[in-house]
Amino acid sequence: MQVYNWTDSPSIVSRNQLLILDPHCAWSSGGPVYDFVESFDDIAIQKHMCAFRTVMGHLDQKLDGTIIRIPLRTQTQVVGSKSSKISDRETTTSEILDVLRSFASEFGKNGLLFMRNIERLEIGSASMSIEIKLTNAEALRP
Repeated sequence: MQVYNWTDSPSIVSRNQLLILDPHCAWSSGGPVYDFVESFDDIAIQKHMCAFRTVMGHLDQKLDGTIIRIPLRTQTQVVGSKSSKISDRETTTSEILDVLRSFASEFGKNGLLFMRNIERLEIGSASMSIEIKLTNAEALRP
């Protein structure tokens, strides 16, 4: 699955790094990586990190894990003055729910490739949340 079907600007937080992909090069050269712990005094870093507030305990400390944020493409991005060059389709929450239901069904049959490295998968929004936990993670580690 490709996230650019749904978004124009995914971002990833892992350990002390924040990666913000900017394929339109609207404000960067495409995908800068920031040390959000070291640079937390920077107002721009604080604004970007606010999107992770509901998942992270402290926005100015290293994260023991990885978060991938996929902000859905809105109608404004499709027809507005800053229109997407990636897609002319808005991403709806009902579309995402259908994909998540399909994913959950496939996960139940086959699991995930490299599952021993994934202990928890959580997908959430303001209106819904799905969490899949590996119950015996310690037993699977080498």
